[in-house]
Amino acid sequence: MSTNDAMSLLIDLASRATDSRMRDLAGALARERAEAERLRLLTDYRATYHQRLERAQREGINRALLQGYRQFIERLDGAIVQQTLMIEHRAADTTRARDDLSEAERRRKSLETVQARRARTQRLLIERREQKQHDEFATRASAAGAGFNDD
Repeated sequence: MSTNDAMSLLIDLASRATDSRMRDLAGALARERAEAERLRLLTDYRATYHQRLERAQREGINRALLQGYRQFIERLDGAIVQQTLMIEHRAADTTRARDDLSEAERRRKSLETVQARRARTQRLLIERREQKQHDEFATRASAAGAGFNDD
């Protein structure tokens, strides 16, 4: 396998890794948004349930029902705390996915830079070789032309 083929293969693999990291990030973002939506639903439900409790208290409520309302609100508060922790966990996952994507892109760009440098170096070598051949040809032609003038 030539060096160019190997480099092209490495760049292709790096591009695939970058694409995979992009999909990972998209998934992480979607999971984070879903968890944030669950938190919003929980907090909305808690607010609604709290309003019911206040209305029940204004209308008169027995002690057992009041205790039930309060216990349920406490469970909702616990669920909200858990959901907040879940969002923090998902946000950390998203941050890791962003970092992984950045690293994959950096690797791919580095390989592309190396490939471009190698191609530029190869072009320069070819141009120098061609210039040298052209100079040698011109020198021979000049020498041959000088020989005709001497005769």
